Amino acid sequence: MNCRYFQDRLTDLLAGELSPEEQQQLERHMARCPACAEEYRSAREALDTATPRIDVTAPAGLEARILEAARQAQAAAKPAAPRRRLIRIAASALSAAAVIAVALTIGLNTPARAARNCFRQAIASMSEAKSLTMELNIRTYPLENFSYTNPELEFVPHTLQVVYTPSLMWRIEKPDRKALFDGKQIYMWRSSGDGFIQPANAGVLEELSLLVDPRMLMFREQEAAALAKDASYTITHDAQGVHLTVTSPPQGDYRQSDYALNSSITESDTRREYTFSPDDGRLLSARIVFLTPTAERTLVEATRIVYDMPVDTAALTALPDGIAWTDLRQAPTGAHLVDIDVKQAAELILHAMTAWDSDILDEALYFYGPNERKELRTRYEGAVPAAIAAPVQSGEYAGQFIPCKLLLRNGKTEKLMLALRNDTPGGQWLVDGGL
Repeated sequence: MNCRYFQDRLTDLLAGELSPEEQQQLERHMARCPACAEEYRSAREALDTATPRIDVTAPAGLEARILEAARQAQAAAKPAAPRRRLIRIAASALSAAAVIAVALTIGLNTPARAARNCFRQAIASMSEAKSLTMELNIRTYPLENFSYTNPELEFVPHTLQVVYTPSLMWRIEKPDRKALFDGKQIYMWRSSGDGFIQPANAGVLEELSLLVDPRMLMFREQEAAALAKDASYTITHDAQGVHLTVTSPPQGDYRQSDYALNSSITESDTRREYTFSPDDGRLLSARIVFLTPTAERTLVEATRIVYDMPVDTAALTALPDGIAWTDLRQAPTGAHLVDIDVKQAAELILHAMTAWDSDILDEALYFYGPNERKELRTRYEGAVPAAIAAPVQSGEYAGQFIPCKLLLRNGKTEKLMLALRNDTPGGQWLVDGGL
């Protein structure tokens, strides 16, 4: 890489719009070239000075006037200089006010970029934390998955404890579901007495996994702010700290069905509110609000965040007695639910319930513990499928949903939205919910 290429890409580097590979190339060049490194430092310093603390709208016509002034300065300095060098020319030839205006009008210093700076500072400051204790209220069911939210439900209290050194360990609890990571594998158990052992990279906490290490939450928000897609940002400062608000629409695809809409944080229209310490930039509070055109309702709120409180690691990783453990580190086996499409799999599973064919159902109910399987058998044995509709995809769910009806042996009809997924090493279709 030569200096001309670096200067051509400097604006994109400052805006965070390069791929990781391109950014690494430019960083390696700066490490070898003091002149380009100083050019980057000067431009970064000017832009950081211009970072707005609140939403700023440039006056009408300001962009045209500033860009024209910059072009004139650029032409006077070097007629053949490319447009990509606008920031360097402006920083050296224009006034401080012009630098700020250029930064605002060409999009390098937007509220999204100011937000990224807050997240970046929080990541750096929280890197020194040794432990974290967080108490949360989440609108959900006590027995549901940790990521499930529903604005119509009541708050369920959650407690999260994390130890970062000498190795990562964590524990999260709510009334009917608990999980811990002992540094090697994850244990999750339910009030039913069923428990599961899962590999360290299993998505047990799903979206809440970001709270285990708030740096990851900040990093995700920082990356989202870099894209600045469909989200808005506001930042205010007061004696209590720096307050950052992010408003964004639901993520995911709802063209086939809105079934998953508002079933998780990212699949909801939300406002995320963060407060950072004015002293060291650490996250002090977090709140996620569900939005509708006419009302709003808090989905998640962190009622207490404490850093570096002593944690008893033996108690943190202690397992309860009387749990029937299923080892999900072993891949599912069986050949009944492979090499077929999702509707065929749904038909096979639902028809197997009539006589409770254990060969098929033990394979399909991989994510259900022995006690839950007994409960399902009590409820669904003898049931006859009355209707199985076409599968649909909804939201961010990796599998598919199948609307269906079962005629139970007591004569009642039950509607189900069976969730099936086959992202397993063997490609088996497994029941992931809906029963």
